[in-house]
Order: sequence, then C-alpha cells, then structure tokens
Amino acid sequence: DISGLQDRALELAGWAAKREEFARANLHGDVKRGIGFATFFHGAGFTGSGERFLQSVVDVKGEPNGTITVLSSMTEMGQGTNTILAQIAAETLGIDYERVEILRPDTSAVPNSGPTVASRTAMVVGNIVRNACLRLKEKLIEAELLSSTPSYSPLDFSHACQTYCDRFGELRATARYEEPPGIHWDDATYSGEAYGAFSWATYVASVSVDTLSGETRVD
Repeated sequence: DISGLQDRALELAGWAAKREEFARANLHGDVKRGIGFATFFHGAGFTGSGERFLQSVVDVKGEPNGTITVLSSMTEMGQGTNTILAQIAAETLGIDYERVEILRPDTSAVPNSGPTVASRTAMVVGNIVRNACLRLKEKLIEAELLSSTPSYSPLDFSHACQTYCDRFGELRATARYEEPPGIHWDDATYSGEAYGAFSWATYVASVSVDTLSGETRVD
C-alpha cells in the first residue's frame, strides 16, 4: 500500500524536528545543515504497448553435461543482469545457481529479447526466462525423464538433461513475451495501463555544507 509512504519516511527521519533544529543552529557558524526529500514512482517495462510490439524472445538450452544455458540479448554492464537471470532460471528449474550459464549476448547466437533498459530486464525478460525454463522442464517431463512433482533433486535434473540430449539431440525451449492478463494499453484511445507494474519510494537526506570551502557532506 503506497498511501502514507512519504509521511512515514519523514516521520522516521525526524523531518519536522530536524528542520527546527537546523534553523536554530544555522544562525551561527559557517557550516550550515539542512534536510531534504525526494519522491518518485517508476513504471517497469516499456511504456504503453511497447512490450507488445517488441515481442521479446528468450531461449533456454539444456546442455549434454547437465547444465543450463540462458540465451537472451540482455547485456551485463555491472547492474547484475547475469545474476538476476541465472537466479530466476535456477529457482524455476530447482537446480543450483552455479549450474546456469548466461550466454554472451552476441546477436549471431541469441534471440532478440529487446534492449537492456532499466527494470524491464528483471521484470519483463526475467519472466520470459521463467516461462522458457518451465517449457524446458515440461519437455523433460513429457519424455518421462523427470518427475512432474517438485520432489526431484538437482542431480535428477542434470541426469535428465544428459539423457535427453543423448536420445533426442538438442534440448531447447523458447518463450516470447505475453501481455499479462488485465494489463493492456490502447494506442487508439490512449488509455489503459501504461505499465505492467510500478515502484514507489521516498528518500530523505540530512546534509552539511561548509559555506567557506563549499565542502558538502551527507550526514
């Protein structure tokens, strides 16, 4: 529930008391103190019908050695993309994180999962990775190499991948973006859900500024 978010943040930060305290203290001395806040809400994924037009794709491969490879165009640039997608794949398949590899996003090797931007990597592409993993698991179940119950072990899964590749060749599953139920943007009327989900936050910071040197410190 986002109602009262800013009120709660300002209360936790002691906003009212600190404003009065700093106003009194700032009458003397060169170091002045202040407190400020910033609020935001952020839409996750592309605006409006953007994701519907992109129709992003992810592939997942079960390797002959029992590991999993995720193929997407999401690019790791220090923000944790590889970690996120590997965690999603591992949790969905019930295997160890270390058994998942994220293929380097070379356009000659990976499908078009759309651009690497903001929160869509985790929310949108992460969900496509999950769906691709579910389809790969379903292939193993249909081949009667894996139990349909969640009782199988990571070793069972690894052996199932190895056996499938030995018997049938490549083990690969593909998933494409699907618009979530109840979330739709109408380009004709410019109405509907502009984003699939939102996040909200309030930041509060107390700072000190030396008016002689210009030095600023976040307290």
